[in-house]
Amino acid sequence: MEKIVKYISLLILFSVLLVSLNKYYGYEIDTSSLVIVNKDCNCKNRKLNTLNDSNLAKIISFNSEICQLLCKKKLNHPYIDTLIRKNNLPPEFSFLPIVNSQLNSHHNNGLGSLGIWELNYIYALHNGLKMNQYVDERKDPIRSSFAAVNQLKFLFDKYQDPNWTLLAFWSSPAHVNNIQKTVDSRVWEECTANIEQEYLDKLSLLHDIYRLDTLGLVELKKTQSVESVFDTIVLNQKISFNAIYDLTTVDLNTINQNNPFLLKPYIPSNHPILINREEKEIIKKGLELIINYEDTLQKTKVKIEYSKKTHTVEEGDYLGKIAIDKKVSVSDIMKWNKLPNTTIYVGQKLVVYKEEANDSTLEFQKYIVVKGDQLWSIAQKFNGITVKNILEHNNINKLKEGTALKILVK
Repeated sequence: MEKIVKYISLLILFSVLLVSLNKYYGYEIDTSSLVIVNKDCNCKNRKLNTLNDSNLAKIISFNSEICQLLCKKKLNHPYIDTLIRKNNLPPEFSFLPIVNSQLNSHHNNGLGSLGIWELNYIYALHNGLKMNQYVDERKDPIRSSFAAVNQLKFLFDKYQDPNWTLLAFWSSPAHVNNIQKTVDSRVWEECTANIEQEYLDKLSLLHDIYRLDTLGLVELKKTQSVESVFDTIVLNQKISFNAIYDLTTVDLNTINQNNPFLLKPYIPSNHPILINREEKEIIKKGLELIINYEDTLQKTKVKIEYSKKTHTVEEGDYLGKIAIDKKVSVSDIMKWNKLPNTTIYVGQKLVVYKEEANDSTLEFQKYIVVKGDQLWSIAQKFNGITVKNILEHNNINKLKEGTALKILVK
């Protein structure tokens, strides 16, 4: 018997607080002390292996995976069942996140539908989810669940049939209408020959998983509870993780994990972020300093020194040729030498300044940027290195995979 022991995800702290509705998110957040419950999730494999149902027996080959997903749903997403019941929807609808995404918040079906519910842009937009360059709330299990269930409720009221509802949710009402118009029928059984096999397979899997769950395949047992204080923070302007990393001890990896809807390494403006209460106080107390430092990072460039060189004009030289050779501009040469015009003569001595990085006395190591790297996460890999250190020794316009960075050895 496989045993999974884990804490409920911090995101689930929201789920127990569905006290009342609010205009934008559909729920209010109580930021008082919250209790995380530690539970065991046990898989009853014996019960699965003794099934007589031939259809269910076909999926025994991946019973361990199904059990893990059912455990994950019960441990991390108990609010889904609550939402389905409150909206009087068929109970098998609560297993859609398993079929659609295997409960992966970062799931992308390749066609633009995201999150555990695999919500498309239109459904998300119609149900109040925020999607911009900094956040995509389809990746937020809590907010996307409100939106998805609301959309399912709308479709179920429209079709009064769970199969048509699911097909419309997976495709679109227009697709359903085309099928019904082609067959000239609204009876599901009469239309299945015109429905894509992928949808029929997903529907079959959904029913099978639901039936497995009704058999009591997994069992939860409360073992202990521990109080841990969490909160939300809402800022009136965006702040980068880079500035937070350099000036605080806040755990940015945890913020990323608990706020999967974040698309960029920023705490966006006017958007609640789940955060440890102690770390929230750290950010609040240092907010003015962080904001000012943010501006400093934006202006940080590679430290450059200029060495003075003398060029003696030779036969055939002209300012344009010298400027190209020395990698400077004609106007710079004229300014440095106070030339009234571009006329020069053989033997004339011209002052030319050459840029040189101020790194000659420092020791560096090389780091190759990999997919998913951010400046703050790179700095985290090296003891004593800040984001500002990296910016000061590298000409970075945009962090690209494969780029070689110079990292100061401290």
